[in-house]
Amino acid sequence: MTKPAKKMLLLAVAAVVATTLIIGCEAENLSDTKSNVPKSKIIAAENRRLKKEIQRLNTVHKKEIKRHEKLLKKCEQEKQMLVELSSDSGIKDLMDTTLNQAAEEYTKLYEENKSLKSQVQELQEENDNLKREISQLKKELEELRKTPTIPDKPQPL
Repeated sequence: MTKPAKKMLLLAVAAVVATTLIIGCEAENLSDTKSNVPKSKIIAAENRRLKKEIQRLNTVHKKEIKRHEKLLKKCEQEKQMLVELSSDSGIKDLMDTTLNQAAEEYTKLYEENKSLKSQVQELQEENDNLKREISQLKKELEELRKTPTIPDKPQPL
């Protein structure tokens, strides 16, 4: 064989080998793809589930963050109020308010106590008067018992 014929033959054999390799690789890829379809479906389903779970957790976390922000705001307001109360003027105002309330309560109770004492005094005097009247009535009764009474009709013996 001539050199060009050898080259052609070599080229033809190389083409056949290359075609065989390509066809074999494609068949292998097709068989891999066919066996990976269930795995791919499972992976895709798991990915969808995980994405939904991530969305749900994001929603939950956003709600929690909002709740914590509200709590923080409330705490900051309470802190500010305590800072104001702890200042000299805040303490003075608190003491004045407390003392005024206590003084008002004391005055109210003092007046009520005074009224109750006068009522007790009046009742004591009334009680003393009733005791004197009872004592007087007892004396009169004793006097009446001592004096003989005349019956309207003569009593049989």
